[in-house]
This record gives sequence, C-alpha cells and structure tokens, in this order.
Amino acid sequence: GFDIAAYIREAGGFSYPTGSGPIELELALDPNVAVHLAERPLSTDQYLTEGSGGRMHLTATVLETDELTWWLLGFGAAVEVVGPAGLRQRMVQALNGAAMQYTEI
Repeated sequence: GFDIAAYIREAGGFSYPTGSGPIELELALDPNVAVHLAERPLSTDQYLTEGSGGRMHLTATVLETDELTWWLLGFGAAVEVVGPAGLRQRMVQALNGAAMQYTEI
C-alpha cells in the first residue's frame, strides 16, 4: 500500500530536513516573485499581502529543508526571509559567505 508519489508530495520524502517539522515561513519579496508564488503557492495556507517599500509579504507553512534554503537563495535580493529567525540566520551566513568570494584581491 505504499505510494511513493504521495510520500514525496505529502511527507517531503527525499528532502533534507533541517528542522523538526513545519515552519511558518515569512518573506518580503519583489512583486515579480510574488506573481510567481501567487500562481504556484508554497502551501495551502499561503497568504500574500502588500508589504512596505513596494514589496509583498508572504506567509506559508512549509517543511524546513535544505532544498527550501537553496531555493530561496536562488532568488537573490528579490526575496528576504523575515522569519523564522533560524532560517534567516542561515540565509545571512550563506549570503555573507558568497559575498566574501567576490571581495577585491
């Protein structure tokens, strides 16, 4: 009775969890990214509203995985992780590490 498609889709199978379970993801994002996420929601409880400074605000319950971190990093400056604090700190460390590679020699 094992359904591998359901396992991947519903349980996050084959993802690399970094936390103990679902998190309340909070993002500030550029409008062009918001359009993409409005069309392809991250979760069934995703909520997207106007934020400050021309950015949009998104909340969604998602699994905390390495895949999520890598995906968020791919947006560069178009996405800011507001919360949770642990994920935000991992983003800061990853982005600072990347920036260090581009300092002048």
